[in-house]
Amino acid sequence: FYPPINLWEPVLRTPNISFLGLQYDHDAEDIKLAEDLFGASFIKLSDVNFRDDFEELGSICGAITGVISPSTTTAHLAAAVGTRTLVIDQTKTWSPAVDGVDAILPSIERIYPPRYGDWEWVFNKARLKLASWLP
Repeated sequence: FYPPINLWEPVLRTPNISFLGLQYDHDAEDIKLAEDLFGASFIKLSDVNFRDDFEELGSICGAITGVISPSTTTAHLAAAVGTRTLVIDQTKTWSPAVDGVDAILPSIERIYPPRYGDWEWVFNKARLKLASWLP
């Protein structure tokens, strides 16, 4: 289950940053909604095959400040190239972690709520982490 775009508000209202859409499927509606609702600034690279070209996607992930995502292939690829990655979920998962940091890919920090499905808590926590990435 992926959280709907309206739940991303605390993250997407972060001032003075642009978001890079790394989704490989059709996300134009979500991006437009986020821009309209929250004033978020998005960059979408239209000539990149985000689904099948892992080498190019890995290069892009290695060049950005961080990734905030549900547990996806893209999130794990970003972490594998050393990019700070927040993996958000609605509940604690089976993934091995030490103090919230992934035991296999230490670039991943997992954020899950104290109560199942408390996305508001997750996104407020993600917003605080994102703020710590900024100069």
